[in-house]
Amino acid sequence: MVSSMEERAPLENAESGLTGKMELELELLQRHVEILKAVKDHEPIGIIRLSEITGHPQHKVRYSLRILEQEGLIEPSAQGAVTTAHINDFIPHLRSILNMMTETVAELRKTIGA
Repeated sequence: MVSSMEERAPLENAESGLTGKMELELELLQRHVEILKAVKDHEPIGIIRLSEITGHPQHKVRYSLRILEQEGLIEPSAQGAVTTAHINDFIPHLRSILNMMTETVAELRKTIGA
């Protein structure tokens, strides 16, 4: 699975301080969610296999796993990362946040006439 963010222009070339941070945060959230989904679909799973499945470098997978573990969404096991029961609460929460973001983006589009 290769990230759809790779189809966009590199964020290093972002010219606006107004949107640059948001772009980076969205890219990071997308990677964390991709890693979480891959763990859920293939658990238990290790860093190397997650990197192969997602197309993200191992150091970025490792960072995402650390964040997901801190959030209580995954935990390590002898065989690799596995999801926790907290994922059942997180997914509806994420959907709610994404819906709210979609509404905000629609309002911004109206504001700028796009």
